[in-house]
Amino acid sequence: TDILCFGNNTGAVSSFVSGGTASYSYLWSNGATTSGIQNLIAGNYALTVTDSKGCVIADNINLLQPAAPLALSTVVTNIDCYGNNNGVIDLTITGGTTPYLKAWSNSGTFVIIDTTTTLAGQFADDYTVLVTDANGCQATISETITQPAAPLAITGIVDHVNCFGLKM
Repeated sequence: TDILCFGNNTGAVSSFVSGGTASYSYLWSNGATTSGIQNLIAGNYALTVTDSKGCVIADNINLLQPAAPLALSTVVTNIDCYGNNNGVIDLTITGGTTPYLKAWSNSGTFVIIDTTTTLAGQFADDYTVLVTDANGCQATISETITQPAAPLAITGIVDHVNCFGLKM
């Protein structure tokens, strides 16, 4: 069983021996003496099996893992004018095993399950995305979409005329 998530120790190897003369003794390159080994990292594991007459057979098993860990990065486009909902988070996913499932949420626990990597048309808030790859490996990243501190405002200044008919 290959390693599903990069860097984990979830690999396992089982051997099935036939022929020769029972009983068999097992010696793995990691020192184990059972027919199967587990909790392994990626790499090569050699097995030597000896039967009760001293006959020997050897095999090598190479456990694989994804080429790189699941990693996330984002680019945030903040809101241009107070109160608008034009915030965008562009997500980049690398490593792991495709396809990826994205579960987006904001501070109000609004969740969007989506297959796209762009969350657009959003209000100012804190957002988190949980990405799960095809092997069940997960990564998460959080970002904040901001907006100007206050809406654009104008205050008029009235300059009163002191005398009737006087133009300024």
